[in-house]
Amino acid sequence: MTHIQKFLKFVGIENCEILSQMHPGITLSFENSTEASLAEFKLSQIKVLSEYPLFSVLQIENQLFLEETLPPEIWFVGEEAWIENISSEEIRPLFDFVTLNPLKDQHSPEN
Repeated sequence: MTHIQKFLKFVGIENCEILSQMHPGITLSFENSTEASLAEFKLSQIKVLSEYPLFSVLQIENQLFLEETLPPEIWFVGEEAWIENISSEEIRPLFDFVTLNPLKDQHSPEN
């Protein structure tokens, strides 16, 4: 994930702290578990190629742990890949937010 602030604005998630991790992933910390649950719902509305979730999300109390889950088709679609916010019906190029490593099995949110 290259522009996490821009991505969170696209999703409609505010007032959270972005914590870095040692492994590929993103942690979002909220004031309470209710805000985290709302953010989890908003993230579930984000689809890659209108079908696949961008992240698998685990909520533990007031934190969300996000792991990127790009579909294998992304390598065939390339620069034409898009991301859709189902709630707002807004579509943006996936690569506004994500950078892929040229090696297919080594992409991560930090790349």
